[in-house]
Amino acid sequence: MITKTINFKSSVNVKFDLDNIEILRKYMPTPSHAESLNGILAGFNTTGARRSHIIIGPYGTGKSMLSTLLASIVTKNISKNDFSLISQKFSSLDDEIYNGLLKSRDLEKKYYPVVLNGYEGKFKHSILSAILKTLSSNGIELIVPGVMTKILET
Repeated sequence: MITKTINFKSSVNVKFDLDNIEILRKYMPTPSHAESLNGILAGFNTTGARRSHIIIGPYGTGKSMLSTLLASIVTKNISKNDFSLISQKFSSLDDEIYNGLLKSRDLEKKYYPVVLNGYEGKFKHSILSAILKTLSSNGIELIVPGVMTKILET
């Protein structure tokens, strides 16, 4: 009997895989991620910088993987050993990314990712709801006055 081994690679869903360290351990850096990663890390590591980024690419190119990786680092939800494992993978690919990762690890600020996934209704309501859920799950209470409260109550 001939048996065939099938390698199954599951997709990454940022909303559900945000704290899944096994996905990050399996990540293999690619040159196509280098430019995006350098730009995003510079946004976190440059004092006073206010930058936003949009990553566009076809299905399966690693956009969600990259988001999950970055979120794990800037939220500080990754152990020193796992961070070291991931950063070492970049040391042979790109020194700038490696140094940017090391610098981002030492940031004083802790970031909280607000994740929208697919169609969740009107954008304004979705983003407000996601922000409130993220803050609440991290023990931060926020009272939203005025129109925003009415939107959320509705």
